[in-house]
Amino acid sequence: MIDISIIIPTCNRLALLRRVLTSLLSQNLDENTFEVLVVDDSPVDMTGNIIHLLNSYSFKYKKVIRNNGEHSAARARNLGASKALGYYITFVDDDDLLLPDRLSNLLKVAKSNPQYSLISSGRLYELNDFESYFQGANQRFGKINVDDIAIKNDIDIGFLIEKSMFQKLNGFDPSFYAFEDWDFIIRALKIKPAFKITRFDYAVNSNLARPRVSNGETLAYAQLINKHKLFFGTRWLYIMKSIDLANRRELGFCLCVSFAFKSQSLKPIRSYISSKLK
Repeated sequence: MIDISIIIPTCNRLALLRRVLTSLLSQNLDENTFEVLVVDDSPVDMTGNIIHLLNSYSFKYKKVIRNNGEHSAARARNLGASKALGYYITFVDDDDLLLPDRLSNLLKVAKSNPQYSLISSGRLYELNDFESYFQGANQRFGKINVDDIAIKNDIDIGFLIEKSMFQKLNGFDPSFYAFEDWDFIIRALKIKPAFKITRFDYAVNSNLARPRVSNGETLAYAQLINKHKLFFGTRWLYIMKSIDLANRRELGFCLCVSFAFKSQSLKPIRSYISSKLK
């Protein structure tokens, strides 16, 4: 029986794909219990190159899937999930890495704790193949409720979830410009809480030259606010609006005071101050 389907969307980055595939060798999983699905989301068909690379690894169950539809990370992940044979599925971005035993630990917790919607762990950020690395600040561990991720998502894309539940939630929303993982996790945690193991074993490839907030993320904030405002309520709405405007450096002092009053929170003022210090 296949316990885990590991889904890796990739877009014309063979060197990075090799890194993440190599990291799968240290997951302490029986070869009969997992499969590796690489989804080619490149504009130009790269399946031949990916098959050649994947065949250099000794994974017993492996497959390359070509996304011939509209390209996006959400669509590629959903496509991979639709082809998965595992009871659980997990996702890894092609520029990230799994540290040793991450998947075996997630699987152990998931099997003994069906009361949780998904299982995750802590993340760290690495630069230049671990030339340097650092842990993300203020990460939560243990039981995670939906209110815990209302303002900031603290669960990485590499969560482990039952395939049946992923399908029940209709996967990632492909209409999102970004934050489709945050939106999905909110929807999952509305049903059941999540659990995060106290380990830092999902390594995110961090590019410090990347702009802090992309145009896609700006649009996605508005999408997230609009989709979940009825669930989280008015106070959340004004806190999120203040964060969105502060990220775009469009939050004025009078507006932040108004948002603080309407949300009954100091978070809009903190967002305003933070935007001025950047």
